[in-house]
Amino acid sequence: MTTPFWREPGGLDLAMARVRPGGTELELRFRHGQAYLVAVARLGAGWRGLMAEPSPDARAVVLCLSGGQFVDLPVERVLAVCEPAFGRELAARSKEAVPVGARVRELRKASGKTAMAVAAAAGMAPSNYARLEAARHEPKVETLKRVAKALGVPLATFFETRRPRYRLRGLKPE
Repeated sequence: MTTPFWREPGGLDLAMARVRPGGTELELRFRHGQAYLVAVARLGAGWRGLMAEPSPDARAVVLCLSGGQFVDLPVERVLAVCEPAFGRELAARSKEAVPVGARVRELRKASGKTAMAVAAAAGMAPSNYARLEAARHEPKVETLKRVAKALGVPLATFFETRRPRYRLRGLKPE
C-alpha cells in the first residue's frame, strides 16, 4: 500500500491553481503532480471566480471573485471534496483538538512562567487559573484576553492546532 501524497512532506503544497473559463470550475495541481478539477458548487459556495493562484505558503487558493472580493480557500477544504479518504482523515484529525486549557498550560510552560505569576498578571485567583489550565470550565473571552496578555501571546494562539488554518475572508454568495 502506498502512502497518500498528502502525508508526504509538502504533499499539500499547491503548484498551480486557476479558474477555468466560465468561473464555475477550479483546477488545482499539487507539488507531487496530482491534479484535480472541482466544481465550485461542490465547495459549498454560490459564487464565480475570476482568477485563482496558490497563496504565498502554497496551502490555500487565493481566489478573486467576480464581485472584486478576495477569498483564501484552504487546500484541505478542496481536497476533502476531491478525495474522500482525505476527508475522512481530516475529520478524524479534528477530533484530536487540544482543549484551550491544555494549550494555555503548554504556552505558559514554554514561556518559563509559573502558574501563580500568570494568574497574578491576568488578575485571576490562582484557583481559577488552575481550573482554566485543567480545562474544568469554559473561560470567557475577556479572561482569555487577560491570560494572553500575561503570557505575551496573541489570543488566537490559544486556538491554533498543529497546522496553520485559514479562514475564508469576505465570502458572500452572489
